[in-house]
Amino acid sequence: AQAVGVPFGFTAHAYDIWKRHSRIEPEVINQLSKHPLFVTCAVEGTRHLDYMQCCGVPDEKLVITPNTVSKESLPSRRTDPPRNAANLVMVGRAVEKKGFMVAVDAVRLLRLNGHQVKLRVIGGGDPERPMGQLLLEYASVLPFLQAEPMLDHAAVLEIIKQSDALLMPSIIAEDGDS
Repeated sequence: AQAVGVPFGFTAHAYDIWKRHSRIEPEVINQLSKHPLFVTCAVEGTRHLDYMQCCGVPDEKLVITPNTVSKESLPSRRTDPPRNAANLVMVGRAVEKKGFMVAVDAVRLLRLNGHQVKLRVIGGGDPERPMGQLLLEYASVLPFLQAEPMLDHAAVLEIIKQSDALLMPSIIAEDGDS
């Protein structure tokens, strides 16, 4: 679009925005939404709409193609953190079902929206596991992310006590493990 000066838009499909290793990263969506030739982003429903808003896509450029429950029919929800939580921690084995990447993405979105938060992942820095390798790679380029090996019980409890929030975004893994 830039080479020929033609305006462009895109559709935010679930596979493109949430499927690891095939998706468009939140920072890229943010940059695309600021490009002078960007005109519109089509979303499938309110969940996609909320995500695109968090990525920085302006409301006036979002077009919803209704196929889910309308946002207006849902109860209102809190959009701001309950307090100034800056130091977040997660604990667990470096496996998909622990939802580490969900937490990393949530922190990235908070940061895109001006919140100065950091995430410490205890147990996530295990180079022997594919998820641990991925977390270590992310931690090497994302200054707000710290991935480290599992610590003893007393040390973990102390870190949790010193943190503002403990995150536990467990998910159902692709293989069904939960």
